Amino acid sequence: MRSYILKLTIIALGVVMISSCSSKKVTLKHDQILGYWKTVVGENEYVQFEKLDSEYVYSAFTYDRLAASGIWELDGDNLIINFDDGTSTSVCVSFISDTLLFNLGAEKYVKAVISGKGRTPLAEIGDVEVLEAIIKNINVIFSEIEPFKEDWATPTISWQKITAEVVLKTDALSGMVDVGNQISKYLVSQGFDINSTRTTETISSYNKENLIVMIRLRGANEPKAGEACYIDVISGLDKK
Repeated sequence: MRSYILKLTIIALGVVMISSCSSKKVTLKHDQILGYWKTVVGENEYVQFEKLDSEYVYSAFTYDRLAASGIWELDGDNLIINFDDGTSTSVCVSFISDTLLFNLGAEKYVKAVISGKGRTPLAEIGDVEVLEAIIKNINVIFSEIEPFKEDWATPTISWQKITAEVVLKTDALSGMVDVGNQISKYLVSQGFDINSTRTTETISSYNKENLIVMIRLRGANEPKAGEACYIDVISGLDKK
């Protein structure tokens, strides 16, 4: 609901202020927008603008929960957000000193300096709590959290797992991959780093200090529309 209200607010304000935006001849740079911004006036507690690989990723958070996400781009002095649910909007961007303004001050944000790599801080959580956060923030139905043990997983770590079933709409695994990408983006936005030592063709792994989260994709080699495939999210604490 917060995401829906936020989008309606931005869209409505964008329509009202469009003449003000179009009258300016300003070209924004991505470096001006990138980073973590604390909300002064707006719906969410904070927003983050990142560059992940070749994409510019937008995330909005409230109470450490993902409220909205998508891809962003710049067009003159306009910021265009293409949300993950298929909708999009455009806002006029300006600055007063270090304050970021949307639509001439209808929304205001200040740059926050945080430790580490400048990513959104997540409260200290354990292997079970991170799975609970994923269940709340990713828009698919997951199974209950259960213990996980397979021969390939480090036996000295106590692993937990949740699983989501995705029914393919086409003869490709794109639907499953899209969900995996959503989980990956969420973890990165929460300060996790990619762990290449645990990454394979079907498993991507992420670390935040001693907390490990792995995303495993399970599908047929020759997928067909209507078939079910599965995404396992596996977490554990490496206490060594």
